[in-house]
Amino acid sequence: MEQSVEIVIDGDGKVTLRVAGVEGTECLALTEPFEQLLGADVEHREMTPEADQALYGTDHVEQRRGG
Repeated sequence: MEQSVEIVIDGDGKVTLRVAGVEGTECLALTEPFEQLLGADVEHREMTPEADQALYGTDHVEQRRGG
């Protein structure tokens, strides 16, 4: 599967990054450059079942607010 990062910016300026096609926690390294460019703290990070399985033997979504 091809790796991708979907970036959604809502009307309030909240930025959501959705990662697909990445195994385990590789999504964190994939989104890091976007986090640095956006320059805001991560408000919420939600690991997908695939990432949880890699971490805990059990797609990564994170939400950011611009600021």
